[in-house]
Amino acid sequence: MSTVSTVSRVGGLPGGPTRRALVLGPAVLAAGGSIACLPGAQPDTPPPASKQPVTIRWHTATAETWKQAQPLFAQQYPHITVDIPAVPVGLEKNVAEWLAGTGPDVATGFNQWLPEWARKGLLLKLDPLIKRDFTARQLQDYPQHQWQFFSTRERGQHALPFYHATAVLAYNKELFRRAGVAFPDSTWDWNKYADAMRKLADPSRDQFGGQLGSNLPRLQERIIQNGGWVVDPNDDLKCLLDQPPALEAMQWHHDRVWRENAAPQPPQRAGRNLVTLGKVAMWEQGSWQLATLVRDIGTQFEWDFAIYPKGKQRNTVATTDGWAVWSETKAQDAAWDLMKFLQSDGWMEVLLATSDYQPARKSYADRWIRTIKTTFAQLADKNVAAYVDGIANNYARPNAVFRFDDAVRPQLQQAINATLDRNEAPLADTIRAAVAAVNAQLKQLAG
Repeated sequence: MSTVSTVSRVGGLPGGPTRRALVLGPAVLAAGGSIACLPGAQPDTPPPASKQPVTIRWHTATAETWKQAQPLFAQQYPHITVDIPAVPVGLEKNVAEWLAGTGPDVATGFNQWLPEWARKGLLLKLDPLIKRDFTARQLQDYPQHQWQFFSTRERGQHALPFYHATAVLAYNKELFRRAGVAFPDSTWDWNKYADAMRKLADPSRDQFGGQLGSNLPRLQERIIQNGGWVVDPNDDLKCLLDQPPALEAMQWHHDRVWRENAAPQPPQRAGRNLVTLGKVAMWEQGSWQLATLVRDIGTQFEWDFAIYPKGKQRNTVATTDGWAVWSETKAQDAAWDLMKFLQSDGWMEVLLATSDYQPARKSYADRWIRTIKTTFAQLADKNVAAYVDGIANNYARPNAVFRFDDAVRPQLQQAINATLDRNEAPLADTIRAAVAAVNAQLKQLAG
């Protein structure tokens, strides 16, 4: 008789609202909410994997990719049957099922979701399984910073990576030529970046040198470039936005927008996509948005990519989408077999052939570059290699999250919006006040 359990993953093309809309939903782990810690005692050495027949229900928005991979999975794990429902299931439903004791065996998460679930005892500690089934050479194939994100001091390794996207500086080559400005390259620093933005801007003609993102994930890239942090790397109960490196980075951003108007002020955007209209010379571009960029710009103008200009150090984002196993699964062996398969060469090959996901394994970087250029004709002559530079040189870092991230991040973003987006409050004083309130709240929540 087969054991029936559930495996869930929600995906889709990576990027912005499209992917997030599939998985987010009501804040089921909102501030003040309580999830009883589930029993999580696990042996240091797991027993041999079971080969008993098992049916796994896997909720996924990449069913077409699975159709290509399923025969290979079946060859390796003939005792496991995978059943994929027609309608994807969001993370809030997965958590609700976990709390009811019927949750998915494997789930996807990102940003604050995975570490919060782990601390609540909802995720299986993977260290013994990784030690048993992964070689040192395999582990070296993963970028260090992203891999470490999937671990907490309290619960150890709680997830494996789904994919690894980064961000770069994209630019409109035609606007550079028109202004007589040299294209960005690896020698650019913040001074060259700001100088080029000023030369390329003409607000009276609705033309801007650059477009800067002020949401915390985008802002954190620049703060780390300046040697600062949003979250203390040694204490996730402490915000460091009030420290000089972070304030300097935000002031650099503020000056480009409000003092020089080399970057558009929010009212000047007026709800328009200035990039696709050809009115912005430079913008921050994630690899999770490549398909959208190719579609929206088409052949309207020439464009390309460069690595981010260097501050005190280099930095770009590393996405934090990963796979985790429910701590109370009744089919741990089958769930772990699926987790391993989703890290395998076979799955990577199919993923490359059927999507634009940037693989989490370093050894697939060159393959991804070749494949993405073949898939999208407009990328054939583009410097797509810029997207793997941060991985190859170990400066792609995840957006750090606080211990009680959902409770405090909105307050910080509100202060940032008041200063950088609306210019209605003094930057340093507003940020310092917000950080003081957040740090007090984090301390209180931690008890």
